[in-house]
Amino acid sequence: MGRLYLPDLGAYLSFLALVVLVFGVTFEMPVVLCLLGAIGILSSRQLRNWRKPAYFVIILVALVVTPGADPFTPTFLSLALIFFYEGSILVIHGPLHHMMAPRLLRCSGRSTPPCQTLPRE
Repeated sequence: MGRLYLPDLGAYLSFLALVVLVFGVTFEMPVVLCLLGAIGILSSRQLRNWRKPAYFVIILVALVVTPGADPFTPTFLSLALIFFYEGSILVIHGPLHHMMAPRLLRCSGRSTPPCQTLPRE
């Protein structure tokens, strides 16, 4: 006689919750990168120079944090994070650079240090 497979609902829901949590936390990476770019800690040039090590770390993290043994979940996560990494570079280089440049041009009223501008990358 044939056997009937009944999946465990609790195991499925915990797996689903873990996947949602992992994807949600890792998708905060572009927000953190853009915030670091906005306060001047990171530049788009630095992110472009770190592209190969960043890809390696992104793929490694995606392989470690995703649950399950299928190859699709880490692949989708790493592709999405690489896309967001490149998007962060564009945002830091483009709109964020133009928003922050006028603030850096304003003098604080003191004669030293002189007003500085952001270098165009």
